[in-house]
Amino acid sequence: MKKNCFNHGVYWLPEGKWEDIVGYTTEQLDYFQEFVESEKALIFEFAKNGGLEHASGL
Repeated sequence: MKKNCFNHGVYWLPEGKWEDIVGYTTEQLDYFQEFVESEKALIFEFAKNGGLEHASGL
């Protein structure tokens, strides 16, 4: 593990695949994956409609 850097990881949707993980435990990745999967429909909706800045009411 690298020292003196930010933790990071890339989670690919819709594949549900992690890569380039530095500094996170398996438990932390499980938490992040559960969160992203539970919000996947909103993520795709925002992406389709131009991102968060174009989301209605936000």
